[in-house]
Amino acid sequence: MAVQHSFEESDSRLDALVQEINQTLETRTLQTALQVGALVVAAIFDGDLSRVTDTSRGSMSYRKLAAHPDLAVSYSKLWQMVQVTAQHGDLPDEARGLSYTHQRALLHAPAETVRNELAVQAATERWPSRKLEQRLREVRVKRSKGGRPPTATFMRALDQLEGIRRGLEGDARHEVLFRGLNGGETVDAVQRFESALQALGTVQREIRRRALARCGR
Repeated sequence: MAVQHSFEESDSRLDALVQEINQTLETRTLQTALQVGALVVAAIFDGDLSRVTDTSRGSMSYRKLAAHPDLAVSYSKLWQMVQVTAQHGDLPDEARGLSYTHQRALLHAPAETVRNELAVQAATERWPSRKLEQRLREVRVKRSKGGRPPTATFMRALDQLEGIRRGLEGDARHEVLFRGLNGGETVDAVQRFESALQALGTVQREIRRRALARCGR
């Protein structure tokens, strides 16, 4: 099992990491963000991008790094770079050349499918980052009003299953999947998952029938 690195307040490794981040930040581009993010992921998360989750920013090692008095970037901006780095490899190939501002905006997409669709559209149509941000706001507002069509619910469920698949990758897979759960809660979660898989097996043909009917086949 991969162990998250721990830095002592006086640890010279932490000072060296801060100095390397500051030097990289001298040029603020997407490549800069990816380089900084890679430094943090390598030093704090053993190079495992699957361990970059919403709760990871609260880890002791990351908080010590972000609070370092010599660090030339804020806590939140540093974490955005880490998130963009983790997201970058999951974007469609044609969207990976989007600017850092574009890719930072995509962090707020409500679902992976929406993110990838808008990312490709922004890249092919050369949207300015403000247009992408506006489209993302429109999508979030539309979804917040409720009454989502069944296809949206279906795709959201697929996104969640894809998240589970990604969580199984890497040395710390069980840490990612079950972080925050005690022993009893973990067993209960697995039982619910197994029940859900069994239920999916019974409705698989019906899902396919409805999908084909929707497509006129």
